[in-house]
Amino acid sequence: GSTSLSLPAPPSLQPCRGARAHRPAMADRAQKIKSIFAKYDKNGDGTIEIEELSAVLKALGGFQNVEIQAIFDHMDRNHDGAIDFEEFVDWLFNSQQDARAKAALMPGEDGGLKSVFYSFCGAGQAGMDGKSFAKMCKDVKLVDRGMTPTDVDLIFAKVVKKGQRRMVFAEFEAGLRLIAEKKRMSEEDIRDRICVAGGPSLQG
Repeated sequence: GSTSLSLPAPPSLQPCRGARAHRPAMADRAQKIKSIFAKYDKNGDGTIEIEELSAVLKALGGFQNVEIQAIFDHMDRNHDGAIDFEEFVDWLFNSQQDARAKAALMPGEDGGLKSVFYSFCGAGQAGMDGKSFAKMCKDVKLVDRGMTPTDVDLIFAKVVKKGQRRMVFAEFEAGLRLIAEKKRMSEEDIRDRICVAGGPSLQG
């Protein structure tokens, strides 16, 4: 019989090497968002009401009523008193507001590190001050002879922008890298230790 030639697809049509691996990850993420939305939609009516959002945010991050109302208003684009799935997704990915609430409601690939970061920031704060950073290091038992409270203060000063009194999440991550170096531990171990703590301890 005749031999059919199979020609390679033109470069523009060939899938990029990461695309195949990326697609399932995106599908997984979409599924994850759907299941999270369904979990918060307690009565299963396809929307999240202020009472449902309030119960979740108070349980997850100690949010105040005034904060919760503001977050709900940001989500509820059509002002019908309920958040549908489309509004939830739009708020998660297209809004620049409410970073602390997003971290609590949608733990990312960081294993919940961002959520723990915001819980140490304190109510209504989107950044961590030096005192809270020192408390976190103490709570998760990072302070010892190998890393003193003075070392913690120096690391805070090193990563925070000049003139700022609070660190944002990216600076917090930079601080963790310096802690890992100082303690001769892997950054992953430091992150795990913080994630396991889950938030501030009530003592100290």
